[in-house]
Amino acid sequence: MIRILIVDDIPSTLENLQKLLSFEDDIEVCGTAADGRRAIEEARRLQPDIILMDVNMPQLDGIQATEILATEVPGSPVIIMSVQGERDYIRRAMQAGAREFLIKPFSGDELIASIRRVHQLEQKKGTFLAKAVASSVPTADSGAAQQVRRGEVFLVFSGKGGVGKSIISSNLAIALAMETGARVALVDLCSSTSITRAASPTSPTLPRAAIPSSSRTCSPTVPRGSRCCSRRSAPSSPTW
Repeated sequence: MIRILIVDDIPSTLENLQKLLSFEDDIEVCGTAADGRRAIEEARRLQPDIILMDVNMPQLDGIQATEILATEVPGSPVIIMSVQGERDYIRRAMQAGAREFLIKPFSGDELIASIRRVHQLEQKKGTFLAKAVASSVPTADSGAAQQVRRGEVFLVFSGKGGVGKSIISSNLAIALAMETGARVALVDLCSSTSITRAASPTSPTLPRAAIPSSSRTCSPTVPRGSRCCSRRSAPSSPTW
């Protein structure tokens, strides 16, 4: 059962979301909140699997609340819901720690798909971390504990498709591998079956279809140390 905390300052929205989610056998609304401060209190108390968070609210807005929750309740990922679909809002939400960004109005199918996708990714992350920690335990053969390596995540986003995210992501991955000498993984979270490819400085193995045929790429135009933030945003369509 996926336990959901809904945060929105409009009572009718809270009611509509609760009704919508009640039709799903594997989803349960465990609590609601009308502002960011209350959301933090309820998240600490309930430890929900996912938090649906509005942005414009009194006391504490959704982005500020998300940033606090990412630190204090990291096991409860946040899905932002907002009528604001501008890149700056999406960027701020992703920097705060939101997993996805839904633009209102969104359909019931889009909401359910987003909830299940985030929950599935969270479960996979938990499984991966458990394996990583287990592999770091010292053995008789190793004689010393192996440290779990933590990498950096660079996100590339756009509010719509067909604008060159794949090209930029591929070139960014290759540039990072060549500049740092590290192994870089390229993950497409927007595809139905995400594919991860690793690139090394000596032998990039990124999908060739995503790499321009020209010898010149856009990688030199990416400032060193810059971060592009992104997340898939749902297309607008009537909900209720």
